[in-house]
Amino acid sequence: MTKVTSVYLTSAAGFDVLFQDADLVWMKDPLPALHTIEHDAVFMDDGARTPRFTPFFANTGFYFLRRNYKIVYMLERLVRGVAEIGFTHSHQATLNRYLTETQALLNLQVHKRLLLFLPISLSIS
Repeated sequence: MTKVTSVYLTSAAGFDVLFQDADLVWMKDPLPALHTIEHDAVFMDDGARTPRFTPFFANTGFYFLRRNYKIVYMLERLVRGVAEIGFTHSHQATLNRYLTETQALLNLQVHKRLLLFLPISLSIS
């Protein structure tokens, strides 16, 4: 819940948001590449092609959100849907549902292609 709230508050305050989990390392600054993409949202591809994550397969471990009314609406729905995150035990499943809803209602543009500049995920045992 904390990461959802912090992202919502940052976006609602008027900022673009680059979120990543602590186990990701960048070999190069991703912002120049992200700013060339004209979509409202860019997500790391989850890689799992299960119905649970359709149609975007968005991974909540890394994403970039442009501050606009569509993103603020989607994040507000996600914050209010915290009980659903608890029920599904998945930020990703819940996020993909609200991305789909916001796309249908407000024409949210989600970058769907697998990112070519993916971060490196570290496994610490």
